[in-house]
Amino acid sequence: MSAGEPEAEEEVRLDGTNYRATRVLGRGGMGVVVEAIHKELGKRFAVKLLSPPGGAPVTHFEEDRLRVEAQALANIDSPHVVSVHHIGRTTAGKLYVAMDLLEGQSLAAELAERGRFPVREALLLARDALAGLHAAHKLGVVHRDIKPANLFLVHRPDTPRGHVVKVLDFGVAKITELAERHGIEAPVIPTKDGYFMGTPRYFSPEHVTYGPFDARTDLYGIGLILYVTLTGRGPFDEEKGLSGLALAAATSVPPAPSRFAPDRVDAKLDALVLRALEKRPQDRYPDARSFMGAIDSYLAALEEPAPAPVAKAPEVAPEQPQSTRRVVATELIEAPDRVVADPMAWAPTVPMDPPAPVEAASPRKARPARSRRAKPNREPFRARPFVVALLVTMAMVALAFLAVRFALAPG
Repeated sequence: MSAGEPEAEEEVRLDGTNYRATRVLGRGGMGVVVEAIHKELGKRFAVKLLSPPGGAPVTHFEEDRLRVEAQALANIDSPHVVSVHHIGRTTAGKLYVAMDLLEGQSLAAELAERGRFPVREALLLARDALAGLHAAHKLGVVHRDIKPANLFLVHRPDTPRGHVVKVLDFGVAKITELAERHGIEAPVIPTKDGYFMGTPRYFSPEHVTYGPFDARTDLYGIGLILYVTLTGRGPFDEEKGLSGLALAAATSVPPAPSRFAPDRVDAKLDALVLRALEKRPQDRYPDARSFMGAIDSYLAALEEPAPAPVAKAPEVAPEQPQSTRRVVATELIEAPDRVVADPMAWAPTVPMDPPAPVEAASPRKARPARSRRAKPNREPFRARPFVVALLVTMAMVALAFLAVRFALAPG
């Protein structure tokens, strides 16, 4: 034991194995999960140990289910399903399974902190879980207990979302004939259709009507996961107790998610979720791949940029008689306070007449400032003959008058 590592509790010791338990990660009705270090490799694992609380004896049924879970997980090849590396017994005869040690927290814990998820994140989370279930279904393994506590958000800072979803706990999985052909042994004590199992708040109709269970049962579970992550609540949260929840799962039509989250869930997303929650399995998505395709289509539409608004054609004013007043460039220059930021955008602020015809396309020259009127140039005066004669006559008369007056003057 290295310095600083906490010693595990006495009943969780892994004596006689290659693992040394360091701390308890969680407890359940069938046993305990601890963090352990491989003595030879120095690598950390999560070890699930059958150890019922209170020192109760382990039943053959519990051992059988753990063995089946270990075989199923060892054969399912998916980054969205936890991997199993070893199965064995302690010196006390307790069965244990060594699995990946995951850093992060369950979806149940995440929901308790956040309440609900953004639409895109909720859909991608469900898609991850569906990818893991698709790998299980291809081998003929049906999970049968899909709920937030069995989906784990693994901390992965190198990914775009910062986490990857993994499906946990195949403890009540159904092993079909297809799974047996892949080398997964069926339980010695089978859980036949008609056996009541699972978590009541996440029951499918098949859980209540005693099967039959198939891959579409898990799709119903993912539909509930989507409902909860989008709205922060389940469709039948008003029901209390096993009987109320079971009756609602079997007979009640779930309200549309948009009823509880109108700001984030549209009609198409309502339809996507509610199809997974159909009462009859044949009315749901046929398989996990189809469900993933529906999510991908919705996400693609969600990410498409909104179409650009169509530019409205400018209204053309009816033709009017040409006015004598015109707005020309000189007016914009001489009265800059009448011009907006764009000199060509003066129509809204300066009432004006329709544009001048093409002939007036070029701007008119600025009108010069008004000045005194200049006298026109005139030709030099040229005397005419009758004018000359008149002037000579008038001069002679004046001289004669002066001569007579001078002659009559005294002395």
